Amino acid sequence: MEKTFTLKTRIGTSLRISIFALFYLFYGHHMLSAQACTHTDYSALETFFYATGGSTTWNENSNWLANCEPCTGNWKGIICNSNNRVIALDLSNQNLSGVLPPEIGELTLLEKLELSQNNIGGEIPSVLGFLPQLKVLNLGQNQLNSSIPSELGGLSFLDTLIVSNNTLTGTVPVEIGNLFGLKYMDLSYNNLSGDLPSSIGYLPNLQTLFLSNNDFESCVPGSFSLLCSSDVDISDNPELLGGGDFVAFCQSGVGNCYLPLELLSFQANNQRNTIVLTWTTTKETNIKGFELQRKNIKGFWESLNFISAVGSSTSMQEYSFTDTYPYTGTNYYRLKIEENNGETNFSEVINIFRNVPQATIHPNPVKDNLYFNLSFEKGHEAILNVKLFNLQGKEIRKWNSISTNELDLEQLSEGKYVLQITDTETSAFWSNIFVKMD
Repeated sequence: MEKTFTLKTRIGTSLRISIFALFYLFYGHHMLSAQACTHTDYSALETFFYATGGSTTWNENSNWLANCEPCTGNWKGIICNSNNRVIALDLSNQNLSGVLPPEIGELTLLEKLELSQNNIGGEIPSVLGFLPQLKVLNLGQNQLNSSIPSELGGLSFLDTLIVSNNTLTGTVPVEIGNLFGLKYMDLSYNNLSGDLPSSIGYLPNLQTLFLSNNDFESCVPGSFSLLCSSDVDISDNPELLGGGDFVAFCQSGVGNCYLPLELLSFQANNQRNTIVLTWTTTKETNIKGFELQRKNIKGFWESLNFISAVGSSTSMQEYSFTDTYPYTGTNYYRLKIEENNGETNFSEVINIFRNVPQATIHPNPVKDNLYFNLSFEKGHEAILNVKLFNLQGKEIRKWNSISTNELDLEQLSEGKYVLQITDTETSAFWSNIFVKMD
């Protein structure tokens, strides 16, 4: 029998209410979500709703989750196409809070995301960079405190990018230079640092660029001269040469990275276990020399060496330096150009990925003969030292100056071991764990 209880109404009558009816009253829309809501975009929107305070802080959440149809159910801020797919989400100035959930990337036909003037914190989800149709991304005036994800550089249709007035940190990813359709970009009033990516200057359709009130440093890339007819503000970056005066940059080159000379080239090339830096100049005027700098793993610039310049010359001059201990992965370099009068300027930043040979071993587990393969640059004939350790770090066996890739381990006892291979010429080494079986 269905259980009931009695409530007294204001007019003194009794009201018999089914417990099951009350349950549906309070939890019905969740049951709909789990059992009946089949709209393609419903699940992502529901997650977004709860992650951003939809039931607690939104100023207005008209019809959200009240029905299963975000397109035809008049959900506030939702615009759909003729196929009932969400193409725009506009909830600016609605007191959204919390964080942006990664599920927002499931709105695969989204063209416009307007969430400015709210209280959203956390990070910018990298999945936004995989929304193929996105044209407008406006997250300005929130509390976002992450870095700008490099994945945003994959938004080939994006024409408006606004993330101003947050507390974003880190550098502007060079991938932003891939946004060839971008017309408007506002990254102002954050804590962004590092160098201005030269790739921004080559964006063919960029009409408005606001980078003011950040912590950008070094100099203004020469490519920014291509933006002199655009609306550009790079002011209030204290460490930027020229004080971020873009008008002075365009009129007389103030803050230009190449002011005291013409830097014809600045290149980095992998060579064995080193990276060779070369640069070519002309029209040197009163130049003392070049301090070659590399960005360390903490993100700070460190000096590698100082190379004296010719001084003053109109002919072409060539310089080089070999970084004998580069980092594994991407290495970033720049030139600090010093004049005899004490003035300094910086080149643009170049980067190169260190081509580290890979080592593989097989079979694993092994019974008798173990083989290893190393991928070296073409023409490099490696002479190798090989050592065998147990997992406690004790050396078990070693082979010196071998050129073969086969090791006889038939007499080795069962267990786990570490194989360490060292290139005698470059001192590069690799370690692999394998299992010996009888």
